[in-house]
Amino acid sequence: MRLCSWEVGADRPLFLIAGPCVIEDEPLVLRIAEQLAGMAATLPVNLIFKASFDKANRSSVTSFRGPGLDEGLETLAAVKRGTGLPILTDVHHPEQAARAEAEAASQRARRLWLAARSSAALTRDPGTALLLA
Repeated sequence: MRLCSWEVGADRPLFLIAGPCVIEDEPLVLRIAEQLAGMAATLPVNLIFKASFDKANRSSVTSFRGPGLDEGLETLAAVKRGTGLPILTDVHHPEQAARAEAEAASQRARRLWLAARSSAALTRDPGTALLLA
């Protein structure tokens, strides 16, 4: 099976999804992505960078949720430009998915939808992850 440009399977190198839980600010996210890319380059792994623009499953309504869709997608695009890493984020509403997909298409990025169910203890709604590679 292929994921991004990689063959994946039991006899292939590990692929790793890593990044901060939520986008706090662009400089911090870029530093994290650069560090992860540097580490992944020295190991037999394929790295997908993941960060959320909206953590809708917070246990407190006063918790920081992220920068929102527009600023979050801009930050993820900056990570892609700066590191070349494939980008993964999660979406919670169809309109977010459509906007993220349009953003990926406008950057001539390959798109891959990954369905993901969130734990009932964290959120009532199942989430969807979008690979903006």
